[in-house]
Amino acid sequence: MPFVTANKLQLYYEIHGQGSQSLLLLPGLTRDSRIWRWILPELSKHFRVVCMDNRCTGRSDKPDEPFTIADMAEDVYQMMQALDIAHAHVLGHSMGGFIAQQLAVTHPEVIDKLILVGTDKGLDSEEAKVYLQERIDFLRSGREISEAEVASLKKWLYAQAFLDDAARVQKIAAWDAENPHPQPTFATLRQAEACMDFHLGEQVNGISHPALVIHGEEDRIFPVADGQALAKKLRAECIVLHDVGHMVPLEAAQSLNQAVLDFIG
Repeated sequence: MPFVTANKLQLYYEIHGQGSQSLLLLPGLTRDSRIWRWILPELSKHFRVVCMDNRCTGRSDKPDEPFTIADMAEDVYQMMQALDIAHAHVLGHSMGGFIAQQLAVTHPEVIDKLILVGTDKGLDSEEAKVYLQERIDFLRSGREISEAEVASLKKWLYAQAFLDDAARVQKIAAWDAENPHPQPTFATLRQAEACMDFHLGEQVNGISHPALVIHGEEDRIFPVADGQALAKKLRAECIVLHDVGHMVPLEAAQSLNQAVLDFIG
């Protein structure tokens, strides 16, 4: 299996396609490289697509100790060095967007173009803080999740149009349940705590890479106004996807693919 040692951790990765340009995909909180299932077939026709399981997800190591988004960005940098990837376009979704921005600050030379999906420059909005604190409190309680809590979580993550499509909801639920490497509770908590402490602040103004922000119009965790404000700071275009919530890679794979292809060229 493809693993590299990076930042003293064993990290799992996959490479799809043989394009002349590399595209690195960074998943969000709780998610591993499986999240890209619906965008990989198209993007791998055009790029050498590199996917990874962040620390504490999938097949990568899961240290039960405090770490930061900066640590996760260093994981990515050292993984790129181990794979001899001098530079790449970087796409980050949600927490992956945090990691991508931190990487752009600490190791700007390894990023060509930056694509930020459903994210912000930190856990700055009240909505994001409420969502994440609710998840942290629930995980620490040790309770079994109720049907009402599952429904509430889905409303945080998905647009109403998605939730109204019972077949799509069932398909994603079945796919989630099939994950052979589900995230342990302690690992979710470690990632959530890292997100809670991430605030890039004015450092975002120093990011000079060509950038694109993609945001769901019905994103409740990071409201669309946050995405537009982030794009303004980055001097970037903000593409707003209608009838789409926070989970853009699952809700709007085709639109995401097209936006990436148009932007990278």
